[in-house]
Amino acid sequence: MMLRKSCLTLGIVALAITAAPRDAKAICGGSNFATCATVNITKTLLANGNVQLLISVTNLSGTSGTWAGTVFTQIGAWGLPNSAAYVAGSLVVTGAASLANWQLGTSGLNGSGIQQFVVGVDTQNGLNGGLAGGTSGTFQFELTGVTLAQIDVNDWAIHGQGGPANCSTKLVSTNGVTNQGPYDAACSANIVPEPASLLLVATGLVGLGGLGARRRRRQV
Repeated sequence: MMLRKSCLTLGIVALAITAAPRDAKAICGGSNFATCATVNITKTLLANGNVQLLISVTNLSGTSGTWAGTVFTQIGAWGLPNSAAYVAGSLVVTGAASLANWQLGTSGLNGSGIQQFVVGVDTQNGLNGGLAGGTSGTFQFELTGVTLAQIDVNDWAIHGQGGPANCSTKLVSTNGVTNQGPYDAACSANIVPEPASLLLVATGLVGLGGLGARRRRRQV
């Protein structure tokens, strides 16, 4: 009897196939301003036929010259078929993130995010409860209507808020290549230049002023 139980257990475990991700590396970029993150996605085929996704995210905003105040409010795996559907109640949140502040994703990243072809999570209260710079969170949930082969663990999208002039940004990675927008023209026009950019502008104006003075002296 014990032997039969052992064999049955082994048979069930064998159905749980995990596809490990590549080593996560920092990806920096953005649609309206630059942010930075590491994202590690693991996909597992469960015994019940569902696919489990485990998404680990670290907000590295503020590094490599990126905007330090960016808060991640939506995170998802990119490029899934429209048939992919969430298993209700399957979300498990750990790390700096809290289940009380996050939910299975809704439509909201226009063109590059938590839509039918991207599955993931978003905050229930926008910036409040989002993943701030220097913090990490792990999000685990189950899907139906999708196979392991249809999920590329290197393709993902993040929506960051709290940027300059209250703008938001979309950070998209497709096999480590970023970024694919979308761009918000109204938002981009309101972004305040960084101090380094202002210094360059000021230096240019001083140079133009000197050039004008020299021309006036020559005319006298």
